[in-house]
Amino acid sequence: MLAPVIILGSIYAGVATPTESAIMGVFYALFVGLFIYRTITLEVLVSSLVETVAGSAVVMFVVAMAGIFSWAASTLGVIDAAAQLVQGLTTNKLVFVLLINVVMLIAGMFLDAISITYVFMPIILPVLLQLQIDPLYFGVVLVIALAIGQITPPVAVNLYVTSNIIKSNINDEMIRFVIPMVFVSILALLVITLFPQISLWLPIASGLYTPRF
Repeated sequence: MLAPVIILGSIYAGVATPTESAIMGVFYALFVGLFIYRTITLEVLVSSLVETVAGSAVVMFVVAMAGIFSWAASTLGVIDAAAQLVQGLTTNKLVFVLLINVVMLIAGMFLDAISITYVFMPIILPVLLQLQIDPLYFGVVLVIALAIGQITPPVAVNLYVTSNIIKSNINDEMIRFVIPMVFVSILALLVITLFPQISLWLPIASGLYTPRF
């Protein structure tokens, strides 16, 4: 029961980042399983480590390939050309963010968020700064759009992760529950896109952020 307290408490207290708090949670679970409940045997531990390494290797490979792609595109001038092309589509801030929302939603259906970020951000960032769009506001919008894409069929990367955790296949029943949530989330994304104050008021009110534009 202490795991949520350790993970969330360390984040909200500013003691650890989300990644560091997750590591603390893993060590806590390992300690409890090994020494208190004694349910983790050497065989279970080795099997868990192998599965973790295999899963992490896939993610790291994707990140590595996306990094190489970004470097090659930057070196060859592809990113600059793509940024100019995107900037030429519109000079309206709202229209630009709405277009990016559509792109991120579609891309999120097929790719994981890390790959999308590595591939698209070098193209989007110069235009973002040129149009003087607040980066925090855009970051919130981007994360929500990617999160929606990750649960949207046909691929829905996060559904595969969920189905693996619950030891079940993705079926029509699961998709029926997901689709209404997708539509509601898209509506929320649209509201947050149209009203930047929703994502900015709390950081500004707490004195932790000063709008850049």
